[in-house]
Amino acid sequence: MNAMVFVLAALAYSNPKLFDAPAHEGGGAGRYYTGSRGDGYGCDACHGGGAKDFALEVEGLPLGGWAAGATYTLDIAWSPTIEHASVLAEFTDGDGRAVGSLSLPPEDLLTPPELCGSGNRAAKQVELEDERVLLTIGDCGAHRLRAQWQAPDEASVGPINLHIAAVAGDGSGDASGDSVALENRELRPLGYAEQGCQIADTPERGRWGLLALGLLGLAGLRRRSTLAAVAVVAALSASACVNVQPYERGRLAQPDMELELDADLMAGPHHAVEYREGSAGALGGAGGGCGCN
Repeated sequence: MNAMVFVLAALAYSNPKLFDAPAHEGGGAGRYYTGSRGDGYGCDACHGGGAKDFALEVEGLPLGGWAAGATYTLDIAWSPTIEHASVLAEFTDGDGRAVGSLSLPPEDLLTPPELCGSGNRAAKQVELEDERVLLTIGDCGAHRLRAQWQAPDEASVGPINLHIAAVAGDGSGDASGDSVALENRELRPLGYAEQGCQIADTPERGRWGLLALGLLGLAGLRRRSTLAAVAVVAALSASACVNVQPYERGRLAQPDMELELDADLMAGPHHAVEYREGSAGALGGAGGGCGCN
């Protein structure tokens, strides 16, 4: 009985396949914590307590809007005074899946900050089974990450998120005393405009709203069935819903929920720390846990 309870508890937390991954892979047995919907956690689930923030310089993003099929160069840099650093980055849609395509620069175009202390390329591209594609740099002495991102061919994908997670380790070999960076940049396609349901804001819709209120008043004198029918018509008349884009439908069908749970039930961060054990010391404190290497 106890064994069955243990198995069910393990399944509640993680995909069993992840336990087959090496302890050092991703810094957390195959899990990469960028803060995206693909996993949910950031590096701060394990690391923290650093004396100062880990500042990142991010350039090359299409802040004015991305064009379908266009290629952009993502450039992430941090201070060379940071001896132990690990960085992750991924482009995702609203459901946490990879969007667009990534490519690392060829060997002959690499700059010194993109190399490990050994002289080898620092950046790697990792493709996961859950449709995530990540850029990773482990704790090897590099302090720059570059890659080309090609936007999807259709702007109907909608807003895209660039998630960046990073750890600056203190070299102690554990997850304490480390500084963490976690960024989420929303990138919208050119010409994108917010759409959705909103309160009537035009004279025509305003007249429909007044009509709805009048119908509700008359319905007060009628039977309950009539009242219910009129209430539905009134709500539809006053809602002023506009078109829902195709890429929004899946998200509307899966609303985010915020629940207040007992603190004893929030075992995720503790489990993440246990997940990390065994890999923290190998890479100078920045490499252990939270998928930050």
